[in-house]
Amino acid sequence: MDAPLPATSAMLLHELEPGERIRWQARGRARALRGTFAIWIFAIPWTAFALFWEVMALTPWVMASRPGGAAPGIMVAGIVMPLFGVPFVLVGLWLLARPFALMRQAGRTAYALTDRRLIRRVDGRTIEIESIPLDRLGAITTRERRDGSGDLSVRTGARIDADGDRVPDHFHIHDVADVAALRRLLAARTPG
Repeated sequence: MDAPLPATSAMLLHELEPGERIRWQARGRARALRGTFAIWIFAIPWTAFALFWEVMALTPWVMASRPGGAAPGIMVAGIVMPLFGVPFVLVGLWLLARPFALMRQAGRTAYALTDRRLIRRVDGRTIEIESIPLDRLGAITTRERRDGSGDLSVRTGARIDADGDRVPDHFHIHDVADVAALRRLLAARTPG
């Protein structure tokens, strides 16, 4: 009886071509990604002000329930101003949830280096797969942490942007456990 495949291998098994072998594999780590919570420095005051706006914009409705009520012009403002604030509240809530969504996505991402290509697979509502043949890989950049985990970026070519500038394309691998092992394997197989 065969031993069960590691979860990463099971995710990537259907992506392999006949005869292709996995040389290295890893999953993204579902933990706080460095820098993602920095967005809260902006998101917390944004959302707090947007909610404050909504509360203040709804005060004409509170005034209308009191004896004497509110003037008709104020009631119109009580309809328009809360509607104006809704998109700002929604953007604030999206910004607050973004770090958690990125952590969840990292946990559903698998990476592999085969004898032919570099593969990234992200499982979610849809399955997103990106692969780059080894002969297209260029310069390698890594950011390694003290525990050996890190990020790796490989230049895969260049494209012309909307302004006519030449912009490099990269294949990114985010927050894997042993980034140095991948760097060594890639450096041994690709020129400069």
